[in-house]
Amino acid sequence: SHDRYFLDRICDQVVAFEESGVVVGPGNFSYYLQKRREREVRARQAANPVARTVRKEDKEPAARPVRSRKLSFKEQRELEGMEQTILAAETRAAELETTLHDPAFYASRAKDAPGLLAELERTKAEIVRLYARWQELEQVTK
Repeated sequence: SHDRYFLDRICDQVVAFEESGVVVGPGNFSYYLQKRREREVRARQAANPVARTVRKEDKEPAARPVRSRKLSFKEQRELEGMEQTILAAETRAAELETTLHDPAFYASRAKDAPGLLAELERTKAEIVRLYARWQELEQVTK
């Protein structure tokens, strides 16, 4: 699925097909990504025999704990309607793709194609923004 939020909430094990082979691991998708980054760092360090020593000042500062807060009334309403908003945007994107994939469209309205392509790109960008916002609001509620 393309929906990371969905994968994080549903998965308890990930089977990933990587260049190095099949990787099976426990946890959700975010945990898999974290472990994959760690494997990549270890592989790079193993490939580079001249390991630099990392001074304390060079390390990234520890992440500050996120302060727990409640959603505002406006944010709660936004969260409640988020699925419908995303569904509407995805439906519009599917309609645009169907139109653009129809050969008859190009026979009769080819001059409209650039405008529809631009609208499709805007709609896809909006979908990505909506999913990010949904995830952000969900993180606040945890």
